[in-house]
Amino acid sequence: MSKIKHIKAKKAAFISIIIPVERETNFLKEAIYRYSKQTYRNFELLISTTETFETKYKFARIITDKKISTDVSAKRNKILKFGKGEIFIFNDDDVFVPSKYLKNVIKIMNKKNVLAACGPLLTPLSDDTMQKASGAVWESYMGSLGAGIHRSRKLKARTIYDFPAANLIVRGDIFKKIGGFEKKLYPGEDTKLCLLILNQFKKGIYYDPRLSVYHHRKALFIPHLKQIGRYGSQRGWFSLAYPETSFQLQYFFPTIFLLYLVILFLGSFLLYFFKINRPNFYRLVFLPLFVYSLLLLFEGVNIARKKNLLVSILAVIGIILTHLYYGWKFLKSFVKKFFLKLFSFLE
Repeated sequence: MSKIKHIKAKKAAFISIIIPVERETNFLKEAIYRYSKQTYRNFELLISTTETFETKYKFARIITDKKISTDVSAKRNKILKFGKGEIFIFNDDDVFVPSKYLKNVIKIMNKKNVLAACGPLLTPLSDDTMQKASGAVWESYMGSLGAGIHRSRKLKARTIYDFPAANLIVRGDIFKKIGGFEKKLYPGEDTKLCLLILNQFKKGIYYDPRLSVYHHRKALFIPHLKQIGRYGSQRGWFSLAYPETSFQLQYFFPTIFLLYLVILFLGSFLLYFFKINRPNFYRLVFLPLFVYSLLLLFEGVNIARKKNLLVSILAVIGIILTHLYYGWKFLKSFVKKFFLKLFSFLE
């Protein structure tokens, strides 16, 4: 366990926030504007970008480096050089914060032994129907699966061990001691950082609903699935590379479901092709699919009650596609990493 005398956040602690971008976007403009409305004013906002631009806000600083284009980790690590705060906050450009967000950050980081903290990423009311449907997938128990609904819904405060850098808060001295995010690792740089905090300091990430922010969703279906695919590939690799936090049963569920459907289809086809009558076989193998359908129906009704029927229908389809695509990308990445480790061992 690494020993470090970390600086406890004071009531007037200075906060450094960093947002990595390729260029200025409308989402980024919104994010900066929302920071201008903070009730807590002792902070700076660093925009780490590939293409330079100007901003009218004095608390915001533009840091341009074309050499690290698309390297999100390296862009976030600019806070090591330019950040003056005792507390570091990592956001994305499609995230905006409520007015008392920084005030709550100070309250939580004043807690003894809290080295890092986070809060849920909520779907904004301004998002369109396809974005809200994507948000409903994340907010549902079936849709979030291994990620956990705590990422997208306000739950009770707790300690967790993995959270995205879209809303991740770390003490500056702890982040410096670790050396920042691993360069050219994206997605997954946040998972690795959380793991390093756990391994070096024996501490998890303190989750508190008071640290909630608003996160514009990737719209169903293609943008959402592209994002899911990246997460699936990353988790499949990490399940073997960093099993302490990633080799968990819930991350394997989509792949198990995908393989089950393949076996179900092939088995049913072979029985039909060879004209084999096995009613007990059908009852047994279709039971998991029946249970899955019932759970989907329950989720759909629950989403319709909270949102509306259209969002519910879209979200249910989104949940199915999420499971299948995540399962496939996870499987490919897992198998690739497995054989790499096997060949390395044999050598």
